[in-house]
Amino acid sequence: MERRLQALEMALAHHQAEMRDLSDVIAGQWQAIDRLVGRLDRTEALIRQLLAEPSDGGSEAGPE
Repeated sequence: MERRLQALEMALAHHQAEMRDLSDVIAGQWQAIDRLVGRLDRTEALIRQLLAEPSDGGSEAGPE
């Protein structure tokens, strides 16, 4: 019985460590997602700003 209890305690400790590791991974993924969402928001705002600016009448040199 004692051996079985020790095996269960070891298994529980192992699973607890795995849960901590997974929690850390998830927290890191949320941080990455938050950074990417911020970059996406800034990119979308820049695109809206560029689309809203009036055209300069074709100042780019094109084929003549």
